[in-house]
Formats: sequence, structure tokens, C-alpha cells
Amino acid sequence: MKKSLLFAAVLSLALTASSQVARNAGTATQTKAVATTQLKDVKVDHKMAEQYTGQSRLVQGPKKAVPANSAYYLRPKGTMYCNWNNEGSGFIMPFVNTKPYDEVTWRNMSTADGRPAWGYWLFNGETSERDSLTSDTYDLTVRYGYEYDDAPYLKMGGVGPYTLSGYRVNRTTGAIENEANSGVASVVNSQEIYSDFETNMLASAHYYGSSNRFGNEMYGWIYYSGAPGPDYDPEAEDPDRSGYWFGKNYGNWNIFGCGFEKPISPYVLNKIYFWVTDLEVKNTVELEARVYRVGDELPAYVDTTAAQIDPALLTEENLICTGRTTITPALVEESQGSPILEFTLWESDPVVGIEYETTPQIDDAVVILIVGMDQEDITSISGLITTDEEDEGVGEVTYMGQMQDGEIINCVGLNNFFTSGALKAGSSILLDVSRPFMVFNYSFEEGEYTFPNAGGTLSYNVGGETLTGIEIYCTNPMADWTVTTDNGADVPEWLTITLSDVMESGEFTGLVDANVVAAALPDNLPGREATVRFAINGAYIDYHFIQGEPVQGTPGDANGDGRIDIDDVNIIINIMLQKNATLEEYPMADATGDGVVDVDDLNYVINVMLGKVPTAE
Repeated sequence: MKKSLLFAAVLSLALTASSQVARNAGTATQTKAVATTQLKDVKVDHKMAEQYTGQSRLVQGPKKAVPANSAYYLRPKGTMYCNWNNEGSGFIMPFVNTKPYDEVTWRNMSTADGRPAWGYWLFNGETSERDSLTSDTYDLTVRYGYEYDDAPYLKMGGVGPYTLSGYRVNRTTGAIENEANSGVASVVNSQEIYSDFETNMLASAHYYGSSNRFGNEMYGWIYYSGAPGPDYDPEAEDPDRSGYWFGKNYGNWNIFGCGFEKPISPYVLNKIYFWVTDLEVKNTVELEARVYRVGDELPAYVDTTAAQIDPALLTEENLICTGRTTITPALVEESQGSPILEFTLWESDPVVGIEYETTPQIDDAVVILIVGMDQEDITSISGLITTDEEDEGVGEVTYMGQMQDGEIINCVGLNNFFTSGALKAGSSILLDVSRPFMVFNYSFEEGEYTFPNAGGTLSYNVGGETLTGIEIYCTNPMADWTVTTDNGADVPEWLTITLSDVMESGEFTGLVDANVVAAALPDNLPGREATVRFAINGAYIDYHFIQGEPVQGTPGDANGDGRIDIDDVNIIINIMLQKNATLEEYPMADATGDGVVDVDDLNYVINVMLGKVPTAE
């Protein structure tokens, strides 16, 4: 048996043994595996691939079309799937990973005509049950809570139903079954809900399930072996194919990558995982996973052209962080050559010249590239891709690339690259992410409050009861918070904000109280306002405070010309010296909003000019 096929068989057994079916009233339950894993060699046009330099390809990949007269929808753009954990166990259908309390839209892609009929569920906090709801909108927009809720189903003109859930639709009759125990949840932080998985549930850019979206069996991973080896001869009867397209190979394709679209709301990236196969090492080695921001969109999938990420984007300027993992011979032996590699994340501080571990906030489309697979001490290694063949309209997801002399010179999408022509939508690069949230706890809260000119404490009268402060429902206690203005400056001195966690039996309840007191408005100031940002890594909430009748303008822009420059400095100095200028004439000279123009305002303006204080723009 060829070595590549032998390792494929080993990994197939390993993955099958570790797959799990889960979901019983919200608890992960280990049962006998249903999914199998398929790994196979795929024919590659080596000569064409070797000559590829980034131009359009001649090969056309099939853009998967929705069958005629079908109901069909896509997951909300900017969300991710959750299927595997970091030990290689997984649900036979994925969860949709999104952020609680943010609206998400399920996009209707039906080919059937007629009126949409959506069915969906939302958790009811008063009854602790899930309410069954319906909608006839073309797309379905939902604001989920923190508790899990299932993916919706859709009928279109009586055709269907269709759902991403693996359990709700009978594949033979099309009837909706087992509504209380579907296979897909729609809420983030599944890892905190399903105790058997806890914090090791991983997010991915692609769908992986026991079937495709229309209920046909199609699941598992594949990998492309057969890349040219050191003695490759295209004319030989049995060409040397000892390399791998997604790993160590001799065709100069030494990078494997995965794109993740711009999220609907920021997430925190904790770690990166990379599932590999056919791994052999001579000695202990280290691999890197580089995270690059690539803007608002991934390169679009096009039927006839291999997508590319401009190498100009894959430079130090756009490098968010670098993940590192160590591979030892013992790890290879223990995993039978098929481990899930864990990368801790590091960020460089150019000022002090050191690196530190990091968990960055991600709010852009990113591409994660695995580099170093071609080093001498790695005998063989290969990444994996899914058998799923759907274009979800978010751009290319799986990439391979070339690095020469430490520089990335090519990063190419897999679709339309191989002569097999199959659309390959996802790689075995998986993410440990957090999606924290912050929302106002009171239903009447609108995020704005006007203080009387005399100042005082923020308070509301609700049903004859006085409520003081702002109550925020969140994932993190106050120790993890930062409190600034919305442009990153210090909170103005006329506002005093005190945070306190709401505790119960010594445990954090998920509520933080913000007590806010305003000083009296100075007689010489018509009014003032400030937007305060309460933030944790990955989430924030803004609150707007008003006192009196504020003059519109940008703090520090004393002359109101839309710029903060030396002219504003001169005005502030003249007011301080009582020389041909007053606060009444130039109210924005009081940059700190304390009713006095002094050295604090001067420092603020100078810092803005030096780029040390961000402006509202």
C-alpha cells in the first residue's frame, strides 16, 4: 500500500472512532458514531499546477446550484460553524456560532416561487421554554438570546421544508420531526452550554455534517496527495508523488490557509488548531500560523478563475498575531500521525521589542496561513479539506500558497485550481473563539440620559420605585472592563462612574451596575455631553450623557473648522491668558468638558495633533 493511502486509512479510523452524535435537550451525549471519514487521492494536473503563476486558470469548478423548485437558505453571513472539539470529537451536524443579542439574517436562496413560511424558536426567559414562532418575510432576521435556539426551517410556496438542522426534516417524506431536539443550534458560546465540550468547541469557516444541506449523505475530510516529488517525471508510468498539496511538497506550494469572513460582530481569538494527517518528523519542530487581516471581504469565488489574496496584504503591517506549536516525535506516535495541533498566539510590541501571548479581537476578514511545513525535519505532513461543495457567498475559504526567502509570493484559492473541478469549501484550520456580549438589562433602557444642570446621580422612577445606575448584562465581570469615551479618550471629569458586580452566593450573576454621578454644570457653559464606552475584549456598549444644551462640535476643535490644529491651540492659550477670546465664544475649547479652559484642554488638543488620542472620526 502506498504510504499516503496507509496514513489515510489510519486517519479514517481515528476520526471515525472519535466522532460523536450529540444533542439531547441541550446536553452533549456521546453515542455511536454515524459519520465516517473519507480521505482519498485526487488527480492533479501537475504540469499545469507547476507552471501556475497566478493567472486565470483553464479549469472550471462547479458552482453548486440550488436544485430547481427548492426551498433553501444560507447561514447568517459573518457567523461560523461549530462541529469539532480540540480532541477530534464532534457533532454529526454543526452548530451555527453567532453572538447573543445581535441580529442575524438567514438568507433565503430558494429557487421555488411563492410566499416564504419560516418557522423558528426563541428562548422565553419568563417561562424558561422555547417559543415556536413564524414569519413570512423573504429573509429571516432574528435576535437570539444567550440560551441555545435551533436553526429555522423554511417552506417556499409550499415547497420544503428546508433546514440546516440534521434532525428536524424527514429526508424521505419531508415532514418536520423531533422539533425539540434538532441537530443545529444557532447561538454562540455552545461551549459553555454543552458541558461535555465546554471551552474546547472549535469554530470553522465551513459546514461539516453527516449529510449535505439537502439530506444526501456527503461528509468527511479528504486531502490531495500526489503533488510532484523530488523525482517527478510526467512521462513516467508511475510518477513520483511523494509530496502533498496541503503540506510538505516539492512543487513550492509550502503554505496551507483558511479564510474567515468579516464577522457580524467582533470575536476574541484564543487559539488556532490545525488538523493534519500523514505526519512524520525526524526531530522536534515548530510550525507557525500567521493571522493576516485582509479587509472587509475575502476574494469572491468565480466559476472560471482561481481567487487570489494579494501578497501585498500578507505583510507585517497586516499581521495580527502569530501562532506557534511544537511537534515532537512522541506527539506523532501518540496520534498515529494525525494530531490536531494547538497554536498559542503571540503578538510583537515594536516599542519595547518583545513578544507576548495575546488573544486579539478580530473584526476584519482574515486569512490564517500555516507556514513551515517544508522544513527539513518534517518528513511528511498534510492538511485536510471537507467534502462539502457549497459556495456560501462569503468568498473563497481554502487556500494554498508559496513562500520564498521568508516572503509570501502567492496565495491562491483551491477552487478552479485542481483538474478534479470539485468545489472545496473548508480546511482543517479551526479556531477557539469567544463572543462576549454586553446588553442593557432594563427593557426601558435606551442608552441615553440627561442630567439636570444641578448635577446628581443617574436614576429612574419605575412603577413608583427609584432605580439608580445602569445595569448591564454581560459575560465578563468589571475587573475585565475598560471605561473610556467612544473615541478612546478618558472619561470627562464632570462624570464620576463607579462599577460594581452583582453577586449571588459569592458568584458573579452576569450583571454589572454602573453608578454615574454628574457634577453641576458651570454657569458659563451652556451644556455638555459625552458618549462613554463600556468595553471588554470582543464587545462594548455605549451610553450617551447630556447636561444642559450642548453646543454642537468636536471637543478641542475650538474654531469649529473641522480640524484640530495649531489654530485651536492658540485659541485655548488666549482663553487661558484672558486675551481676546472667551469660553462663551469658543465652547469647544473646553475639550475635557469641565467648564474650565486650562492646561488639561491644551494637553488634550496637542495629544490629538500628535495622534496620541483618537478622534471621533
